[in-house]
Amino acid sequence: MLKKDLEKLLEIYFLLFEQVSLEKNIQVSDEKEDEWFEDLTKYRIHRVAERNQSLSKRVKQLQGYICKACDFNFEDRYGEIGKEFIEAHHTVPISSLNKARIQLDPIQDFTVLCSNCHRMIHRIKPTPNLEEFKKILKDINR
Repeated sequence: MLKKDLEKLLEIYFLLFEQVSLEKNIQVSDEKEDEWFEDLTKYRIHRVAERNQSLSKRVKQLQGYICKACDFNFEDRYGEIGKEFIEAHHTVPISSLNKARIQLDPIQDFTVLCSNCHRMIHRIKPTPNLEEFKKILKDINR
């Protein structure tokens, strides 16, 4: 019972926090355009899903370090600093996973993408699977 009450209290807190942030952002937008500042003193609280770094590392070890969408290789382009760099992409959007704790397979539930492809695949709604995304890339590059 206490756990559910705390979860509800946190939910209400985050909703209020977001509402206050939105109101402040609306006020800020009324400033003159020639007065652009970065306020480095603001703190924000976000609810995030804690990602398993060892799972991401294992995905990359098993699937390699070449983008499965565009064949980009960070090591070929950047040398030593690009060695073993790639991003792990969930094949099922993490936002659709509603359980608190789930078991994922590093081969079936992920693919590896370069940073650009990873950002671009998430800009398409609903998020396409890898084959659909590769077709989109192919059609764009014709």
